[in-house]
Amino acid sequence: KWLAKITSSYIVFHGAVLVTCAIALLACCDNRHNASYVFTDVTSASGWTPIGFSFLFGFLSVSWSTYPHDFLFIAMALTYVLGWLFTIVLAFTMGDPADALASEYGQPVIQIYYNNLGKAGAIFYAVCAFLILNTVCLTAIHSLARTVFAFSRDQLIPGARLWKKVDKRTD
Repeated sequence: KWLAKITSSYIVFHGAVLVTCAIALLACCDNRHNASYVFTDVTSASGWTPIGFSFLFGFLSVSWSTYPHDFLFIAMALTYVLGWLFTIVLAFTMGDPADALASEYGQPVIQIYYNNLGKAGAIFYAVCAFLILNTVCLTAIHSLARTVFAFSRDQLIPGARLWKKVDKRTD
């Protein structure tokens, strides 16, 4: 039960951050791109051909799961939908892509926050993103630990006997 409460709180936090950030960016952006630019202009500097690959690779960040894989399906669906919508908001509000990429901070998304929301807004949403991303890393480490244990249990990796030990006190 406590894990479900933590997960629910995290889902609400993540959703609230994405929704409020999207609203703030759209409300404060003076120079929005039009829908034609956002949905049809594909500029590739990656060298991938055909150019459609560049478009598809732009959605990879949306595919990252921000919730542990064994929790609610609705959390995963929320991640995909909100992440995709937030990526669209970033495309509308990013201004000149070259300026965002040439950020002195080395973080284009934070530069987009800074350009549209000012210093305080950029710091606030950067800290929120940091908290969310660290939680993603914790769930990834948890998942990896379970995978290593399962492979060790089945003698599928070198040094399996070291990794498959289970503490007798905590089981």
